[in-house]
Amino acid sequence: MLKPLPEDLPLVVGDALHNLRDSLDHIIFTLSQKNPAMATPKGEESPQFPVHDLATDILDRGIKFLTWQASAEVCDLAPDPARQPNLQHLLWLLDALNNREKHREVAFKPLAKPGISQLGIGNAQIDSLEIFGDKTLELGAMPVALLAFRGSLLQAQMTQTVNVMFDKGVEVADHEVISTLQSFHDHIRDVVFQRLEPFL
Repeated sequence: MLKPLPEDLPLVVGDALHNLRDSLDHIIFTLSQKNPAMATPKGEESPQFPVHDLATDILDRGIKFLTWQASAEVCDLAPDPARQPNLQHLLWLLDALNNREKHREVAFKPLAKPGISQLGIGNAQIDSLEIFGDKTLELGAMPVALLAFRGSLLQAQMTQTVNVMFDKGVEVADHEVISTLQSFHDHIRDVVFQRLEPFL
């Protein structure tokens, strides 16, 4: 039986989204510190990783303290719908989710996937073994499983795993929460940081 999702789940996911998005701004802030013009209270307000619906201009105010080479690299890393649709760009999705989460709660739903943890077969001849239920289930619902076989010596232990999915109304609806957050993290670590590290 599916249990209700934890009440603090939106807070935990929201915190992860903020931290991931803020890490991009921290990289730009650190790169900007190399420019003495940034060393003013007003200058410190500007640096941020640019994420827009259109391509980032090299003169974007968020990267104005970077060298031309670093600015060009950031523009290449930033979303550009001419190269890749925004809904497929991880940084655009992260920014959109982060902004959405600031203003309203992001909804989640459980997805139960049935499986077999143990299967014992004696002299039975199995014609088929099918499991149905890889779909969103209502709270309290059990997955539907169908075992069709010949013989009487089949023993199976059914289990179910529950993944937490983003619900409707967000750009990543029906995507699994943990793997989505992991994708954001890995992209920042393996792509963004790797390409900007030489300018640090």
